[in-house]
Amino acid sequence: MVERLMPMLKKKDTKMRFTQEVGLKLAVTLRHLASGNDYTSLQYSFRISKSSICRFIPLVCQAIIDTYKPEVMKCPKAPEEWNNVAKRFASKWNYFNCVGALDGKHITIKKPKGGGSLYINYKKFHSIVLMALSNAKYRFLFVDVGAGGAGDGRTWQKCNNRAGLPQDRNHRSSACRVVENAVGLLQMRWRVFGTMMQQDVQAQWNGKSEWCFLEDDQLLTSIEETKELCNKT
Repeated sequence: MVERLMPMLKKKDTKMRFTQEVGLKLAVTLRHLASGNDYTSLQYSFRISKSSICRFIPLVCQAIIDTYKPEVMKCPKAPEEWNNVAKRFASKWNYFNCVGALDGKHITIKKPKGGGSLYINYKKFHSIVLMALSNAKYRFLFVDVGAGGAGDGRTWQKCNNRAGLPQDRNHRSSACRVVENAVGLLQMRWRVFGTMMQQDVQAQWNGKSEWCFLEDDQLLTSIEETKELCNKT
């Protein structure tokens, strides 16, 4: 994982300072996502200044998205691919003609500067919405992040890639509990998901999308190998 992210995150040393290693940046980012520890706690654990952590965590998140998105999160496009998703729902959950379980999750955020009431939801706290579509095996097929404070229906109407999903099939039904379980598993594994986000809104979008990629089995194996490498060093 470090090797794949190296071209995007590696910087040159200068006469004024030495750059942090890519493996260290990745370790700090994964610790933040997995534990929910704030930047102040991380700076004492890794002996890195809080200002440096604030700068490179969004960059690492974006690098993970750019590197792994094409191979980890593949939304079906052809009718045959959607039919395969529907067959899995029929065989595993006994839900027929269902091409995905769709639901939205409100993520608590710190009020953005100049945000006004844009990010206030019906529960009276500031949030952005993670709208996710999962298959029968709790894997995310489609994710849209960033709608402020809106309900599921309104968020779905604003989704960027909504036109790519078949409109004559069920996306929301009693099978919705499948995606609710998927989001629950996501929050159990990446504890920052349940904390109030302190970053600016754009950085939060990157972080939420990255979590969905990090749920992939192959990527989780790479993460475990990275942890072992960091422990040895």
